[in-house]
Parts: sequence; structure tokens; C-alpha cells
Amino acid sequence: MFSPKPKTWGDIEEDEPTPDEVLAFEEYRLHSSSEDSFNMEILRDLISQGFNGDELLAKFAEKRADIKRAIGLLIDEVDEIAENQG
Repeated sequence: MFSPKPKTWGDIEEDEPTPDEVLAFEEYRLHSSSEDSFNMEILRDLISQGFNGDELLAKFAEKRADIKRAIGLLIDEVDEIAENQG
């Protein structure tokens, strides 16, 4: 079964992936790339504030949780607006 996690097409056993497999792979690659970039921005900000070591790790986890919560609230709000307009 196809997993969208391989880093290169050479990691996929099948010779020719299906269109769904190509889409899943590209979505995974795009998501991973943007998430990595976002994580770097969070880390840069925390380091510039003077955090390091275990305190940096704790603050990073805290910030990621805050951001995930905020994104969830935004998604809920957009869904509610869409339902009210439809």
C-alpha cells in the first residue's frame, strides 16, 4: 500500500504511481516543507528572545500548541461563516 511519506520517488516500490499517489506525495512534501519553515521561524523567534536548552524546547512546544489551537479556532470560524452563507 502506498504511503505518502517517502522522500523521493525512488523510495516507492511501484514503477508508476497512480495520480492519487502523486497527489498524496506532493501534498505531503509541500506540508512538510512549509511546516519545517514555520518551525524554524518559531525557533528563531524564541532564540532571539534568549531561550535555550530545555527552556527553549518547552517554549517551542508551548508555542506550537498555541498556534495549532489558534488555527483550529480559525478553521471552525471559517466553517461557521461558510455554513451561514450557504
